[in-house]
Formats: sequence, C-alpha cells, structure tokens
Amino acid sequence: MFQWFAESGYQADIPTLRRLHPNTLPLEAFLRRRAKPADA
Repeated sequence: MFQWFAESGYQADIPTLRRLHPNTLPLEAFLRRRAKPADA
C-alpha cells in the first residue's frame, strides 16, 4: 500500500469533478461549514 501511495496514489481530475459536481466545496470551505462554534 505504501508503494502505491509513493508511485501513483490518488489521482483525481479536480477540474472535471468540479464541472460534473459544481456544488462541491474545497476542503477548507467544507470544514468551515461543518465546524461548530466552540461554545455550542
């Protein structure tokens, strides 16, 4: 498995994914939306 990560790993075509799923958020935006306030 480690060899797979080093040699090929995950290879996603991000521009195509965004065209197919335009509402997909970048990771940072997703985490900000999912974060709960500290006092909650």
